[in-house]
Amino acid sequence: MHPGGRCPAVHEQIHPDTGSVVGLTTAHLNHTPEDVRNDNLLAACQLCHLRIDHGHHRITRSITLATRGAAAGQLGILDDADLE
Repeated sequence: MHPGGRCPAVHEQIHPDTGSVVGLTTAHLNHTPEDVRNDNLLAACQLCHLRIDHGHHRITRSITLATRGAAAGQLGILDDADLE
């Protein structure tokens, strides 16, 4: 993600990439907020947290849209297995 493997952002300082004030967040690496084991948690700036969660957000968005469409009577073109 970053050269040298470490984000240059510092909590409560200006982010070098976004120009916004950095607030550290806690990323759950397996995307399960109930799993608070140390090896599942990572302190990350907002930008890195979004990068970590990007793939997960794409999947959950696809499932949400398919569910809404099905509730409205819309037929899907993908099998449920394709959404996982």
